[in-house]
Amino acid sequence: SNTEVTVVENPVADISPAGPVTVCFAQQIPLTTPFDAGYTYLWKRGPFTIPGVTNNTYTPIWSGTFKYTVKVTDVLGGGCKAKDSVYYTMINFPNPTLIIGPCINNTILLTSTVTNPNLNYQWVKWGTPISGATNSSYTVTSNGAYRIAITDSCGTLRFTPLTQITVSTCRVEEITETQAAQMVEVALYPNPNEGQFTLDLNAYDLSNSDVNIDVYNVLGQVIYSKTITLIEGKLNNIIQLPALTEDGLYNVRIRKGNFETFTKIVVSK
Repeated sequence: SNTEVTVVENPVADISPAGPVTVCFAQQIPLTTPFDAGYTYLWKRGPFTIPGVTNNTYTPIWSGTFKYTVKVTDVLGGGCKAKDSVYYTMINFPNPTLIIGPCINNTILLTSTVTNPNLNYQWVKWGTPISGATNSSYTVTSNGAYRIAITDSCGTLRFTPLTQITVSTCRVEEITETQAAQMVEVALYPNPNEGQFTLDLNAYDLSNSDVNIDVYNVLGQVIYSKTITLIEGKLNNIIQLPALTEDGLYNVRIRKGNFETFTKIVVSK
């Protein structure tokens, strides 16, 4: 007797690209296997089925390195199955925060919660990178606003929140971006002086903006007032007090927007 034999070909499950695949977070590449209307598709990440994914293509969303597998079933051709796998790495890292260490001898240790030898670190005081501070930890020895900038090989950049630190009182305060946009770091020298001194200002936002400078005597009277424009957040300006300024203690007020800070000078001619 004649026997009729039906030969059913196994489905094709070859994943493209074949892998291993490495992508940046913002440049995900889809995994694709050949399409057939008579096939069903099941995708897995490691041993876990990815819910809701039943197409012949899938774009991974998880950071890190994982094995992705597709299982293809020919439901119209007798239920034959095939599968293929690739390793897929997505380069990314979470938003960092700061771990505040103990305050000892007017120093505070700051450490990033994100530590990875494949990442690049740069500590920043106000808006200026700190020379040589390229580890995941940094010991603060002077007052200021600090944060760490972290980048990966894809160029992804993430910051910790800006944190204002006063080492003499061990005070640590997180600053919002709105607050930071108005903050100014002040350096004044020489002090004491003969009525002329240099004022260095560094604004966190690096903007071209006006700063009001007022000098008060001990009676609260204004003896000097001037508005100066920061250029890209920086100012180095010589302040000359009036010729009749007497010896004594004076308060210098720096105001930028809603931010205000005071420092003292001593005039001694």
